[in-house]
Amino acid sequence: NDFHQKVRGKIIELLEAKVETTPEPEAKGERVRLMSFARSEAHERHPDRNEDSYIDDKEHSVFAVFDGVGGGEITGINNERLGGGEEASRIASEYIKQELAKIGEGDFSDANFIHKFVEILGKADEKIHERAMALKGVTDEDDLKNVQGKREYLATTASIVKVMKGVDGNSRAFIANVGDSRVYKVDKNGHLECVTVDDGKKI
Repeated sequence: NDFHQKVRGKIIELLEAKVETTPEPEAKGERVRLMSFARSEAHERHPDRNEDSYIDDKEHSVFAVFDGVGGGEITGINNERLGGGEEASRIASEYIKQELAKIGEGDFSDANFIHKFVEILGKADEKIHERAMALKGVTDEDDLKNVQGKREYLATTASIVKVMKGVDGNSRAFIANVGDSRVYKVDKNGHLECVTVDDGKKI
């Protein structure tokens, strides 16, 4: 559709601007050569508040986008007012970046890393809930539901890529997503494939 055509055109434009020659295929045991660039802009309806966050960590080969949900605000017990989506995406991005940076190449088998990835995502979700409860001065999820206003919630999507070598010495990209932020794969001919599932939970 038109959306996919626009995304593909933009990716190709950026790739052509950044890459003058096509790299040779990676030899076994060599580190994958990575290129990244990131940019985020606030929505026109709230230009003073950007509810999105991203990770562009080339050192640890971690890349991600977090689209804070809402546009509403949450008011804390001390009358502090925060953008719910902004706070959620910040918490998730900071924690996930920190935890994935600790994982070295060859530390895990594929199956064990996937288990670890799920664990990290689950803990990030817990931290968002803990922050929401702290803001509202409660210690129980049921109590939180009772004191939250209609648009007072902390939530974010997450699409994350971690590139690393496995125990076999070959590099691979592990991709995780929650919600409708997308990860695309584009080949040298410009063919675009969405490799995540909208509103799903997948690694």
